[in-house]
Amino acid sequence: MKNALEWKVIMAGLALTALTTSSKSSECDLKTMVDINWNRLAGTTWYQMLNTRDAVVNVSPCFIIRFHEATDDGIKFEFIMLDPSYPNDVSIVLQEFYKTESGYRLRKANENEFMDASISQAIAHSSGELVNDIKDVIDHFENTRQFFTDYESYFIGIRCGEDSQYVYAYSSYNGISAKLTSQIYNTMIQHDSRAVPLYFAKCNQIENIEKYFNLSNEK
Repeated sequence: MKNALEWKVIMAGLALTALTTSSKSSECDLKTMVDINWNRLAGTTWYQMLNTRDAVVNVSPCFIIRFHEATDDGIKFEFIMLDPSYPNDVSIVLQEFYKTESGYRLRKANENEFMDASISQAIAHSSGELVNDIKDVIDHFENTRQFFTDYESYFIGIRCGEDSQYVYAYSSYNGISAKLTSQIYNTMIQHDSRAVPLYFAKCNQIENIEKYFNLSNEK
């Protein structure tokens, strides 16, 4: 079995390959692009409730977003990566969304930190297709995304892949309800012309989830 250093060498090569082969543009087939008032989201926390069960979920089946301060063209935030099977193994990375003409992107300057955390999670927890899982994580920085929110109950991100759209829907509390699921689907129907199946994330399987938020900083 390869150790962490060997995997990082493999992933570095994979990253170079991705950068040279991802010249094809990716666009979401969305009816509208909504302006987000990031100041209203600053200081809020969101728990992933639904996703498209893509390779990123194999790396970390629970993502939490903690928004920090808004910027001139987006917002800074923390990605908290958790796995209910390994609740004490927490990765927390600082990221930033910024606006482009076609949608929002993750700030490339933060890519290494995000990749290190993802590789760490994948090595510990991935069920097999590790290289493909990390390839999809790399694509996070190559793809644009659009967001939809009511600022109170749901926050939806749609990542625009070359072959498909990837949906990550978050709730303002760590739980699942039929009403909120319906709200998310209705928002998708209103703005998105593609039918994308959604699956429940695993954040709700972690009890007292807030106690893990600062765990990685205490190690």
